[in-house]
Formats: sequence, structure tokens, C-alpha cells
Amino acid sequence: MPVRFERNPYQAMGDYKLENGIARVRLDTSLIRPHFEETAAHELLHALQDLELWPTTVRSANLPNSSPEAIVCSELGTLVRDLNVLETLQILGFNADYSNDIRYRNSKRNLARAAIPAYGSPMFHIWILRYCYLAMTQRPNRWAKLRELYLKRAPSIAAKGEELIAVIKKNGWNNPDQALTSMIAIRDSLGLTHEQVIIVDARTGNEY
Repeated sequence: MPVRFERNPYQAMGDYKLENGIARVRLDTSLIRPHFEETAAHELLHALQDLELWPTTVRSANLPNSSPEAIVCSELGTLVRDLNVLETLQILGFNADYSNDIRYRNSKRNLARAAIPAYGSPMFHIWILRYCYLAMTQRPNRWAKLRELYLKRAPSIAAKGEELIAVIKKNGWNNPDQALTSMIAIRDSLGLTHEQVIIVDARTGNEY
């Protein structure tokens, strides 16, 4: 797969998108070298997942990219695929502390200030998915502090997040089969439908 590197993604340390068979990797070039390399490796592992035909999430055609429903779709796919990427980075010796520190600080600030989304709204689902991401990627001592904030400000999100974590751990995230099963189970557990979040098995083209 050819790779095209670009500078400075919008509001992110890095991002990846497959376009016309080309891995488009955008990176924040202001990062210090170890964290720049970890971010580059993270995005390249997503390209490898596409080569290995991992499942993807696709928004419904009638929803714009900026819609909350489309963000739910993206967050769901990111959660499952990133769990595999982050474990692989650790095995390969990369240090994800810098990116985890940024997520921790941003999440702590957001939890303290942001309005809690309405129950069942797209933003409610986004918060739940981010709860799971933080719970499964932050160091235990930091997650304990974030979890305390969730329980104080958004107990219904914390409760549903714990349900989803159990779903993810049951179904796994270490290969395309496990990822597909987890993505479908997460979507269904959130009460979302195929009309809102489409999950594609890249090996067969089947949509769920």
C-alpha cells in the first residue's frame, strides 16, 4: 500500500484515511521525536489493519460527515481498532504516555466543564464510547480519577460504559473476526440500528 505523509491534521496529533488505495497519514510535526514516531506508527498500524481487511464503520448516506450520528459511527470503529493498535505498539516498544497524557488532561477538563448530554442522544452515545476508551487505555490510577468524575457528573454514562466494557472483553479485539463481533455487539447494546451505524466486513463486503 503506498503511503502519503502530510503535515498537521486538524485538532489531532495524527490521523489516517485510506483514499483510492493510498494510505493518507497526517502528522503533527511539532511533536518531539519519540511521540512523533509513536503517532506515525499508530497511524501506519491502522493502514496495516486495512490491508488485513479489518471491519470498518460507515455512516448512513443520508447523514453528513459532521453529524453527531456520524461521529458515533467513527468513535465506535476507533474504539475497537485502537485497542488492537495500542497493544501492538506496546509489544513493539513504543511509548504512548504522551498521547495518553493529553487524553487524560482533555478528558478531565471536559468532564469538569461540559454539559452532560441528554439520555439517548448521539452525544450521549459518544460519551459512553469515550468512557470505554479511557477505561481500557489509561493507567489505573488516572482512570480511577476520571471514573470518579464520571460517577459524580454522569452516572448513567458510567453505568452503560461498564456494560459495554464487559461486551468488548467478552468478544475481543485481536483479529478481524473479534473486531467485527465486538462492533456489532456494541452498536446493538447502544440501541443503534443499521440505518444509523453500518458495520462492514471488509473481507466479504457484507454490511451489518
